[in-house]
Parts: sequence; structure tokens; C-alpha cells
Amino acid sequence: MKIASIADIDVELLHGVYEKLLSLRGAYRSLGADVRFFVVDRGRRADEDGVTFIGMGAGSRRVSFLKKNLFLRNRLMPAVESWGPDAVVLRDCLFSRILGPVLRRYPYFVEINSRLLVELRQQSLIKAIHFLLTRRLLYPGARGFFFVSRELSRDPYFQGLRKPFLVHPNGIDCRRYPFLEPAPQAEVNLLFLGTPNCPWHGVDGVLLLAERLPGFRFHLVGPEAGRPLPNVRWHGFIRDEARLDEILRACDAGIGSLSLFRNGMEEGSTLKVRRYLAAGLPAIIGYRDSDIDGPLEFVLELPPRPDNVLGSVDRIRDFVEKVKGRSDLRRAARRFAEERLDIVEKERRRLRFLEEQLSLPCASSR
Repeated sequence: MKIASIADIDVELLHGVYEKLLSLRGAYRSLGADVRFFVVDRGRRADEDGVTFIGMGAGSRRVSFLKKNLFLRNRLMPAVESWGPDAVVLRDCLFSRILGPVLRRYPYFVEINSRLLVELRQQSLIKAIHFLLTRRLLYPGARGFFFVSRELSRDPYFQGLRKPFLVHPNGIDCRRYPFLEPAPQAEVNLLFLGTPNCPWHGVDGVLLLAERLPGFRFHLVGPEAGRPLPNVRWHGFIRDEARLDEILRACDAGIGSLSLFRNGMEEGSTLKVRRYLAAGLPAIIGYRDSDIDGPLEFVLELPPRPDNVLGSVDRIRDFVEKVKGRSDLRRAARRFAEERLDIVEKERRRLRFLEEQLSLPCASSR
């Protein structure tokens, strides 16, 4: 079985998502699966091993939106055809003319990572309207869905489509991200990994917490620098993995997304928290994690609501002071990542689901 995995993303902006694709590449190879990734990022990146970039190249900023999409469509279809997949797995996105020919030609499955409509409303009313007008061209024709949480799988719109689905929370490649021995620090250090312009990450909540806990130091990696606080360091985007590992070693806990409620969500499986746990870093989260069935000593779960930080300052302080210097908890976090979050086992289940669905007669879906 050959699979074409398509993602329409800005690689520089959504670097964590691209790192996920690279981890998937390694997982599929270890499973002997024949998968190639096609990344539509409108940039000028050269192809990598197992990854084809569909971009404009030099001068793309001077080309109109419509011409750019027509050009990219004419590049994507031949690239996928040359691969000759049995199925396509598409990361959820706005439907565009780029995707049309591929989705009409091959059976496809869509991975749902968020409530896209709610997310788009926070970015642009035009994008939200475009989504509502064009989603009938994308979702009803899918052979099935992958949802990163149980909550998303219960969305009334998708339930109404009556399609096969698999709840498939995000994983982590523990071979790629090893356990990191902590570097003891006298002061408390907290880490937040994020992306610019993602209000559901809750950077404002992190800064609010920094104001309430002036004795703790906060390291923010990824988001653009915001208002200065004496105990906050804005690192920006860090490409050097060795440097990021140094920060992970120095920190006592990692802060996950605090504001998923802004996307109408109370459950998730965020990539940053999987990175923390694989490194052995205890985590503070503002939602229910799809892979966590009950209380864990190395995870503090805050309620998914707007006052989750202000109403939990004492709990957060107590948690951080409890986990600081606890090598046993750091190793327990790593074991949990290996046993419950391992990407290879998760992708084994995805491949089994794809094989089962492709073996069934194709019902009319449009």
C-alpha cells in the first residue's frame, strides 16, 4: 500500500507541525510502509528524503493569489501522480483549487486536528466564510477521518457524514527525542513552546502566571516577543536542537496550551506536551489530554476555561515545587511517553485502519 500524505502548511511558521511530519516519516519507515509527504508551503525549499515540497520558488511574492494557486495545483497533481498512491491522507485545511484534482482522482482520508471554523474566525471572517462555502467539496467525499481527540470525533457535522473514523491522538518519536538528564538550577525555570499568532496557545496566560509568580523564571520559545517582564525571557524560534535541549534540561516543568477553549475545545493531544514528556519534563496543561486516562504525578491539568490560570496559581506553584529536582518523576514521564505516546505504535493503528477501509467496497460518497 502506497500513501501520499499532503499538508498545506507554512513550514517556517508551523515548524512543530513539520517536525511531526518528519517523525511520521521515521515511524512509517520502521513499519515498512511506503509513504511520501507532499508539503504545499508556497516557499522555495528543496525536496528532502521522502518529502516533496510544492512551492513557487523565486519571485512568488509578486504573483497574484489566483495565479499562485493555479500554478501550485499544476505542480501538485503531477507530483502525486508520479508517486502513484493507493490513498491520500490530507491534513485538514481550507479547500482550494490546489487540492481538487488529487481528491477527485484518489481515495482520501482527512486528519482533523482542531475546530477549523472556530480557528479561522479568529484569523479572518473571509477565511471563515470561504470554509463554510467550500467544506462540502472536501469532507463528504472522504473515505474516512482521523481525529486527534475523542471530542472532535463527536462533532455533530462529522457525525452527520456517517463516515468511518479513528480517534488518533498525536504521538512522539521517542527515538528522535531522547530523555534529557536535568541540569540542576537553584531557581525555578518553566518552559513554554509555541507558535506566533495562535491565541489558543495561551501566551497571555503564561505572562499572567509570570506576573503572579515573580520568583519563577519563564522561557518562551517560538512566540514573537511580547511585553517585557523581568522574569520572562523571549527566545524566539530556535532551530538548533542542541540549544533547545539545553533549555529543556534547565527547566523544571513545561507549560502546554492554556487556551484551547478559544477554539471551542476542552480536549487535545498537543505536540509541545509530548515533547516535554519525552524529554522527561513534567507538564502543566489547560485541557484534558486524549492519552491520559487519570491523574499523573508529573502532569497538572487545569480546567479548560478562561480563569484557569488566575484560579490555579497556588496549585501551579505547589506542583512545580513538588516536581523540581525529582528525577524519579522525570523518568516516569519518559516511561509514559514510551509506553503511551510512541508514534510507531500509533501509526501502526492508522495503517491498519487504512488497509481495512481500502479493502471495503467504495460506497458513493458525493
